[in-house]
Amino acid sequence: MRLKDSGGQKVEVSFPDLPGEDFARMWERRELDKGMLETLTVPALVLLVNGDTIRMPAWVVERMALAKQLRMVPPEVETVEWSADLAPTQVRIVDLLQMLMSGKLDIGARRLALLISAWDKVEGETLTPAEILESKLPLLNDYLRNGRDPWTWRVWGLSAQGGMYEDPEKNESLAETNRLRDLERPSDRIKVVDGNAVSSDITKPLEWLIT
Repeated sequence: MRLKDSGGQKVEVSFPDLPGEDFARMWERRELDKGMLETLTVPALVLLVNGDTIRMPAWVVERMALAKQLRMVPPEVETVEWSADLAPTQVRIVDLLQMLMSGKLDIGARRLALLISAWDKVEGETLTPAEILESKLPLLNDYLRNGRDPWTWRVWGLSAQGGMYEDPEKNESLAETNRLRDLERPSDRIKVVDGNAVSSDITKPLEWLIT
């Protein structure tokens, strides 16, 4: 897609149709085909993280300490063989970002727009996107803020549907759903959160990437 910003600058935006398995293979097996190489050697990238499905790390020491405080006898621990799909979300993301700054993928300094999607699922926590990043993805937050690799980055919250929708199978009737349906323009349902500012302009992260 060829676009032009308010200042007349032209840019080409690509939306590659790559399955998630390609990224999983890149992380788990350290394999990268030619198509992925061409897609990822670009000066600006968008990274979407589903805010509703972030896999938090499980701290064994904390769980054992809590069990002792509650005077609970921990059950027998079943040994589980480690596999890559058990890794926390932030571990995968940080490692992938480091890969993008090494070897054949290293093209120097780049821009990264980090979008925390499904924002309507996490906005009830009354935190800004930066605060969600710090609290739920501390490893990723530290990696980006410490500047180990030359990323110029910003974080936004993004909700494509803007709120909760009722489930017809449960015979639900939600005032939030009715409010969203009553909006004159469907695009007004979109929420783009930048700090404490909220808009329905989904091009804001893209505009930042190309400036």
